[in-house]
Amino acid sequence: FVVSLETNYKQYMAMKTNSFKPITNPFLKNIEFVSPNTPGLFFNSQSGVLNIFNNIKSRKAEGTPLYLVDLQSTLTSMIDDMIIFDIRITYSIMVEIAEENMSEDDIKQILNVEVPECMYDYVRVCVWEIIKKADLSPFMMGDFDSTIRNAPTTSFFEDDKLDSTLFDEDNGNVFPF
Repeated sequence: FVVSLETNYKQYMAMKTNSFKPITNPFLKNIEFVSPNTPGLFFNSQSGVLNIFNNIKSRKAEGTPLYLVDLQSTLTSMIDDMIIFDIRITYSIMVEIAEENMSEDDIKQILNVEVPECMYDYVRVCVWEIIKKADLSPFMMGDFDSTIRNAPTTSFFEDDKLDSTLFDEDNGNVFPF
């Protein structure tokens, strides 16, 4: 489903919602993976505990109806005080919101729930692939409702404006809108 969704993502989202229009497909912005205690963990039969934290950041391009939304997920699995793995992943998307006749609460709902929901399966698949490639026990994140709405999640709406370009500070690249 995710592969076919990627090729027709904009058409799919246009049919699904009238509240926002994707300008870009969801894209992987950052990923970090550490598993500091392998291969020693392969000989441990204890079950681990998994903590999932999500953070949603939204930034508006000044003078436009465009928003950049980031879904940042951190998954940390531990046995006692020993880290099994730590994954930090950020997916982003640029969307356009027709703001006329919308309250600030409506816009926040779109940016903090509807838009992240459309990126969530990309995060799930990426986490699945990382765990599989690390030869750890299979794990699939829960669905959007249980993970985003009910898990420890920080979500906020940033009013700091995007410049007319996006700047990648790590590599010194400038990406025009």
